[in-house]
Amino acid sequence: MFATSGGFFETDNDTNANNNGASKTNNYDGEKKKPKMFVPVTLRMLQKSTVTQDDQFEVEGEPITDIIIVGRLLSRDEQATRTTFDINDNTGEFNVFKVTFYNREENVLPKCIQGLDYEPDCYVKIFGSIRIFKENKAIVGTHITRITDFDELTNHFLQVFTGSCVRRKG
Repeated sequence: MFATSGGFFETDNDTNANNNGASKTNNYDGEKKKPKMFVPVTLRMLQKSTVTQDDQFEVEGEPITDIIIVGRLLSRDEQATRTTFDINDNTGEFNVFKVTFYNREENVLPKCIQGLDYEPDCYVKIFGSIRIFKENKAIVGTHITRITDFDELTNHFLQVFTGSCVRRKG
C-alpha cells in the first residue's frame, strides 16, 4: 500500500525499505537510492516554472520533478492506454492542467483510478511528475485520492507556502 506523510510518498515496491525513510540499496551496482520526495505546488507555480536545457523544471530556483497538486476535477477522458483528467486549483488565470495516468495493460485502469469515486467537480490530491511533451508542460500522475476532508486543501496550501518560504529565504 501507499504511505504518505507530508511531502514524502513511498511505495511497498521499494525493497529493503526501513522505517525511517532513509536511503535504500536496491540498485544493481549497490549505490544508495534516495526515496522520492514529492513537493507540494500549485498549478500557477508550474505555469511560471522555468525549464532548463536538460528538460529539468525549476520552481523558485530549485529543480523539481515529483509534485503534489490539489484541485477540482473538471473532466475525465478514458482511452485504451491512458486516462486524462482536467484539474483546476483556482490559483490564477487559466490554471487548468491535464493530468495523465497511463495504463499498464490496454483497457485496464490503474488501481488508484479504479478505486476513485469520481464525480465532476470533486476535489482530489494527485501525486505525479511534471514532464515536457511536444514543448508543453504535462503532469503524469502516479497516485490520486479523492478529498473528503477539506482541511486537506488548507494543509496543502500551507505546505506550498512553507516550502516556498524555505526555497526563497532558506
